[in-house]
Amino acid sequence: MEFNESHAYKFLLKFKKNETLIMTNYTDSDKKGWNILVKRDLIEHIGDMQFTITPKGKKVIRLGGWSRYLDYLEKKDINEYKKENYDFLFSKYRYKTFWLAIVLAVFGGIYSGYDFIERLTKEGDSQQSQIPIKEKELELSKQHTLILNQKSQDSLQMTNCAKEKQ
Repeated sequence: MEFNESHAYKFLLKFKKNETLIMTNYTDSDKKGWNILVKRDLIEHIGDMQFTITPKGKKVIRLGGWSRYLDYLEKKDINEYKKENYDFLFSKYRYKTFWLAIVLAVFGGIYSGYDFIERLTKEGDSQQSQIPIKEKELELSKQHTLILNQKSQDSLQMTNCAKEKQ
């Protein structure tokens, strides 16, 4: 009898319900199936006709067979290659833009230091030229009285009799 994948997969499906399997009655097809599965590391031979399934074997059952598992591995390798390529490009981009960030930071630091020193020197000059507080209050009170005088002479608020008297 010639071996094919379906015999191995049928034998592997016996592990779907139980993690260990004790073989009492088996055929040549079963023997070929478990030999292939042991070589592929899907099951382990743990004793006298006792087998247990490996995590890799569980994954093959979950994916639906050996060929689908191989397709899964191929897609996984392609995705890992793409990820490594993107990581490389991102690292390259980060390396190139690192110096730009350093230059901008240094420029900002120098400019803020210059601005700080400039403000300190202007504060000293402005303190000398400040008008005393009493003079400012006097000037504000003069402006306030001028505004009050203008309100009393407003033509919109005057009556006709008051306009004739003026």
